[in-house]
Amino acid sequence: MKVELIGTGCIGTKQNSASCLINKKILLDVPNGICRTLKNMNKPLNYINTVIITHYHGDHFFDLPFLILEKVFKPEENNFPLNIIGPKDIEERTKDLYETAFPNGWETANKVLNIKFIEILPGETKYIDDLTIEAVKVEHKLPEAQGYILTIDNQRCAFTGDSRACEGIDYLLSKSKILIADCANTIGGETHMGIDNIKEYTEKYSDNVIVATHMKEETRKEAEKLEIENFIVPTDGYILDF
Repeated sequence: MKVELIGTGCIGTKQNSASCLINKKILLDVPNGICRTLKNMNKPLNYINTVIITHYHGDHFFDLPFLILEKVFKPEENNFPLNIIGPKDIEERTKDLYETAFPNGWETANKVLNIKFIEILPGETKYIDDLTIEAVKVEHKLPEAQGYILTIDNQRCAFTGDSRACEGIDYLLSKSKILIADCANTIGGETHMGIDNIKEYTEKYSDNVIVATHMKEETRKEAEKLEIENFIVPTDGYILDF
């Protein structure tokens, strides 16, 4: 499995908002500006045939209409159908967002792309081509927020999405040796994890590797000072290949 961290920052940072590209074809979260970023990084959008959404905040969801529109412009170059996987109401949320961005355009776009929506709820596992995806409840501002465990060819990686420290994080770490984890703050709070939480998890799960994402600028500076063997503080473009 090849996991590329397209974005490791959050709103207001120099880095792109948190987003991952898996095996060139699976995009986990579609934050503001990520389509242009992928182009600048020479990551072809036409390879992407599966999009996974962790929750419906704009910095994880708002570039989805632009990705859809790119594929509508050049349908002959794209892999179909386009799978869009996400929490409750993923189809309705996508349609409403697209209609907000491009009024009266949804019917045509959906017809061209033959979009396949896959709603997945916490505790459920779905199988899409060579991908196995399990949704895990995490704690964030939105009730629909969830993390995921992705398995491809017996290789596994977990993603927290946005979350505070909670039972869901322990579950993700118990099921996957690699975790891409929210580390927005220096001190964890009610909506995001912090460096203090990450330290505890690296000690509790010493055989796991935790990779920080969704970092504020000040959080990144503090995290980079740490010398923890199983904790990685990446920049945009960092690649995990395993």
